[in-house]
Amino acid sequence: MKQPLDPEEQRWNQKYPRFPGVAKCVELLHRSNVQGAWVDIICYKLEKHARDNANELIAVTRAELERESGVERILLHVVIDSQLPAAIDLFAELLQSPDESLRPYGVQGLKRLDSKEARRLLWKYGAL
Repeated sequence: MKQPLDPEEQRWNQKYPRFPGVAKCVELLHRSNVQGAWVDIICYKLEKHARDNANELIAVTRAELERESGVERILLHVVIDSQLPAAIDLFAELLQSPDESLRPYGVQGLKRLDSKEARRLLWKYGAL
């Protein structure tokens, strides 16, 4: 038997029957009234479509890191959970960030990628 949809998920699906795109999702994350279940839904949708939108998602995450809006931390989790090979440079930059609070994201991202290059970077920067 299929689980009934959460009411917030029903609202989302009525408003956005198809993936609204990375830019729209990020715009929504910036709204003060978007919280709780909607943040979870947006993250799920971004992760689900991350491979098809990898370059845009990484670029938007970089832009949010510059803005320090608070949304960057959410997007970093999405990029890490999506295990995008294209994000290896972003993770390497985070690993060397002057902002120590960003370094664990670089470590976690590279560990999740678990590629030869990712392991090399972790070793190089003493994070293994």
